[in-house]
Amino acid sequence: MDKANTCEASLRVFRTFLLLLEKDVTIKEISDYLKSVDEDGNIFTREVILKYLNTLRIAGINISRNGNRYSILKCPPNNYLTTQETEGMLFLDNYDYPKMETKRIVSEFLLKVEKRFSPFPQTLKDYYKEPSRENDEERNLIEKFQKYIDEKLKLKISVNENQPIIVTPIAIKCYENNIFFNVYCSSKGRSYDLKIDEVKIIEQLPVTNNGALINYNILFKLKGRLASGYVLKNGERIIESLDNGEIIVLNNKEPENSLLKRLMRYGILCEVISPSDTRNNMKNLIQNTINLYQ
Repeated sequence: MDKANTCEASLRVFRTFLLLLEKDVTIKEISDYLKSVDEDGNIFTREVILKYLNTLRIAGINISRNGNRYSILKCPPNNYLTTQETEGMLFLDNYDYPKMETKRIVSEFLLKVEKRFSPFPQTLKDYYKEPSRENDEERNLIEKFQKYIDEKLKLKISVNENQPIIVTPIAIKCYENNIFFNVYCSSKGRSYDLKIDEVKIIEQLPVTNNGALINYNILFKLKGRLASGYVLKNGERIIESLDNGEIIVLNNKEPENSLLKRLMRYGILCEVISPSDTRNNMKNLIQNTINLYQ
């Protein structure tokens, strides 16, 4: 493909992206829109539109299909709202507006905001909608942990009252109505997802992270019919589509144990690629299952 054609294709992908930001659309609506703004009278087939959508997914934009309509769930960059900002959005969402039109405008605005932020704030907002989640102690712990992340200082913590360990706080995750603290333990050389109710923060240490790259993303490959029909889960994105139809998926949200159990169900159509310790954990999980039948 020459430079001119590459430029035109890039422009069409970007126009598709802008259309998706405005509303949920069908393949035909995308095709009709691109045809209406194309000066050369090109026809955009279903296969071409699907390639454009896949290009956006590879770029990190989470596109979902509901029936015959496609919509953007999340798009980079990973901007994070503070707890106070999240609560402010929740207040706007729940406010008793005197006019329904005002309520509609605010709801549409909040939806657009959520599309431009990382999965965590939206999930956290939903998390706090549950009456049982009105826990000030839990909120304070989340705010403290976020502060520790921002300050990039190491922590001494204990998990389930076990021996204290030194960790670097990395991220806060919310999965299936549970909050997890993602931490990196240099002595073990790996990251962990720890449930908030299992963690006790003992003290913050005056020691900064050494700047080493900490990778807590999990990559796995899907093959065959699973690759063609796979529906991305929250916190996942396709980072590469191979010529043989296989796809490489990045998951940066689901706790490792839960993810590996899910991937086990996919059998030979799924392969964990990295990190190496997660790949080894998958091997052990498979071997332990095999041992049950020997």
